[in-house]
Amino acid sequence: MSQSRSDQHHERVLVALEGRPCPSCHDGKLERSTYKENRAAVCDCCGTPQAQVWFDP
Repeated sequence: MSQSRSDQHHERVLVALEGRPCPSCHDGKLERSTYKENRAAVCDCCGTPQAQVWFDP
């Protein structure tokens, strides 16, 4: 099953955030992960989500 254009755009947003410094702590970097069952950009150190996206079912 292929992703919709919206899903592809959301994935690009998460890719763009990946590796950026976490604004909530000094030691972490953002990584693609999940948060509350949604795809998200989450700090690898403090676990704070900075963005999350909802994909079309």
